[in-house]
Amino acid sequence: MISNVETQLIFCDFLTSCDIDLSTIEISKECYKVQKEYNSNSGSNVGGWQSPKLEKSSYPETQKLQEVVNNFTISHLQRMGFICSDIFSAFWINVNSNTNYNTIHTHGRADCIGVYFVKSPKESGDLGILRNDGFSYTSLNGSRNINFCGFIDVPPDVGTFYLLPGHVWHHVRQEEMLKEDRISIAFNFYVR
Repeated sequence: MISNVETQLIFCDFLTSCDIDLSTIEISKECYKVQKEYNSNSGSNVGGWQSPKLEKSSYPETQKLQEVVNNFTISHLQRMGFICSDIFSAFWINVNSNTNYNTIHTHGRADCIGVYFVKSPKESGDLGILRNDGFSYTSLNGSRNINFCGFIDVPPDVGTFYLLPGHVWHHVRQEEMLKEDRISIAFNFYVR
């Protein structure tokens, strides 16, 4: 009666993660040095400190991190079938403590975005990623299948880099119990 049933996933977004073997202790020290150099930017951070967008760090470990994530991002996008030959990135640092968070936002015209977790106490809030296409307005949105769900939580694992499309809505949950700072570095990637 029914035959030749075929399903294709179309118009998919992606979330890629990888561990980066750099000294998070040294990067953390560099982040605190940058914090002393700049007043907080008002971006998406509420209550914490956020640096302005930086195109290049003057600190060696953070420079190395930017180089590693740039190289990873362009090669990974090419492996996924995207046509790109060059990449430009800008980054900023977030230092959050008790009750600080990042509001829901996207990164505008950025082709991809990334976040690297430098320091993340056990009580740190997850990175929340929300589906933002028309599917999110349907009754099917409650699916437990990751391809069809409307929301996922990503743990802020130290030394892990997450990469996703720039148009995807995301935020960092507020936590009431943080006893130490949570430090992350966010990236905007533009490909050519």
